[in-house]
Amino acid sequence: AVTAVPTQALFLMNSPVVKKHAANLADRIVKSGSKNEQRVKTLWLLTLGRPITKSEQAEALEFVKQVGKDGWRELCHAIVASNEFLMRL
Repeated sequence: AVTAVPTQALFLMNSPVVKKHAANLADRIVKSGSKNEQRVKTLWLLTLGRPITKSEQAEALEFVKQVGKDGWRELCHAIVASNEFLMRL
């Protein structure tokens, strides 16, 4: 398996550019007008190019619920900073 080195992970977590793109993605997902279940499905297809699993969906929905108003932004940031997203590029 291919992995990101620690400096790449830190960049993705802290970069203002990455945060801005994650926020734009979150806005796009939220403005889609769909329900949260459809939003996470769309997010996975757009970013990871695959369907979301049932366990991922449950975890993502719980995360968004617990984080509150910034939940979608934080979830999108986590996805674009993930190893799976990085190695998909």
